[in-house]
Amino acid sequence: MNETAELRVVHASPDAPNVDVYVDGDAVLENVSFSGVSEYLELSTGSHEIEVTAAGEPDTSVFADEVELGSGSYTAVALGEVSDRGDEPFTVEVLEDDNSQPPEGEARVRVVHASPDAPNVDVTAGGDALFEDVGFGGSGYVTVPEGNYSLQVRAAQDDNQGDVVDTLDLSAEAGSVYTAFAVGYVQPVGSPGDEAFGIVPTVDRQTEADDEETATVSFGNQSTEGGSVTVDSVSVPEGGFVVMHDSTLVTDGDALGSVVGVSDYLDAGDHEDVTVDLPDGIDEDQELIAMPHRDTNGNEGYDFADSEGSEDGPYTADGGAVTDAGQVTVEGAEDAEPSVTFEDQTLGEDGGVDVSVNDAGLGQGSWLVVTYEDNGSLVIAGVSELADSNDLTVTVDDAGGFPGAHTAHVISNLSTADYAPGDTVSEETAGNVVVNANAEVTEAMDDGDEGMDDGTDEGDGDMEGNVSDEGTGDEGTDEGDGDDGGQGMPGFTAVAALVALVAAALVARNE
Repeated sequence: MNETAELRVVHASPDAPNVDVYVDGDAVLENVSFSGVSEYLELSTGSHEIEVTAAGEPDTSVFADEVELGSGSYTAVALGEVSDRGDEPFTVEVLEDDNSQPPEGEARVRVVHASPDAPNVDVTAGGDALFEDVGFGGSGYVTVPEGNYSLQVRAAQDDNQGDVVDTLDLSAEAGSVYTAFAVGYVQPVGSPGDEAFGIVPTVDRQTEADDEETATVSFGNQSTEGGSVTVDSVSVPEGGFVVMHDSTLVTDGDALGSVVGVSDYLDAGDHEDVTVDLPDGIDEDQELIAMPHRDTNGNEGYDFADSEGSEDGPYTADGGAVTDAGQVTVEGAEDAEPSVTFEDQTLGEDGGVDVSVNDAGLGQGSWLVVTYEDNGSLVIAGVSELADSNDLTVTVDDAGGFPGAHTAHVISNLSTADYAPGDTVSEETAGNVVVNANAEVTEAMDDGDEGMDDGTDEGDGDMEGNVSDEGTGDEGTDEGDGDDGGQGMPGFTAVAALVALVAAALVARNE
């Protein structure tokens, strides 16, 4: 049986030049610089001649020796000093690596002392000694629980509290193996080389990937009536669901609030054309994101949101959730017409009037403007910026038109700086009216007016429940204003309503 070995080389000699490495006469590594660590090379088991030379100078050999390699992993560390002034002679130390699987939930860590002028060292973490009294050329392994560590390399003392020479922050993942090489001079000044002390970390074994199949999902662009969408394909190795998110998953990072739909439970395996119902529906074109979730509690019910993320989490790959996004077009959304509802009402105590707007299809920069007629001109009573399909309260700062007929207009391309209450609407702005509606708005009566109103309702023909209301009610003014949600200027024809009011008042006076 032909067995193989793995061998890598570490250049840890602080006064040596860049080197080339030969195995059995063949150059396998070239121009390796100080603190460089090669990848593992695959060699046959048995004896091999290892030679190290100055880079580009095959006749300048600094080390040549025969090493025996078994069926495992090895690290050849070039350490010591090539100068005659050095305290530690140059050599190549071949270390046998233990890259086997660490115990469950733990990582394996090794330290190699390769600093020629450093004393023996202790290595501590969180006050505990992981390694004690390690001399030059020495090494050893320990296993630690998975977690984040700050490793301090200290001058060796009985209490393990010697001066800290250097520190290494290590995020140890369960199943992984690490080596920390302490290299360079603690005191470069006066030394044969000028390479300062440092710690070179390596990952000798990466956490093994889960052999289980990875979930996948494919969600293509599509059209919908708004009540559901279809996922082209999904693979859920352990069973689960397809969860549909809106764009706030990305824009706001809202994994719970962004959920707009969940599929029925899916058995383990591959599925095609999976329907995901959208309980609240969607009424505008948008991007949706499909995400496969596990059924972690085995009840075949989606509990991720109710458990605030503790159950039925998403399938993951490469450190993130498995997702696919698609553009969803709502059929008929492009034909939706904006509308405004403005009913007869009394001016609110806060000086506001209530208007309902469905602004489907409107772009940015649309505003709701409330006006009244004054001597043939439209005067602004209040202005409010539109949001998506809102019931709005527009504060009326100019009450000169009360009581009387008012019009609520949705106007596009309007700047907040264009108008203030009391201003007269320009013809240009009137041309940007999208839709409007008329209503009769009366002022609220204070407590002192109630008694007078009770005594004068029948005689004076004033507003609520009076004689003139019958002649100038909603039906009469609606038919006369010619608005009916039209485009452009129709909402600015409140003159007819004013004429009707005047006529009604005259009739009442004659009677």
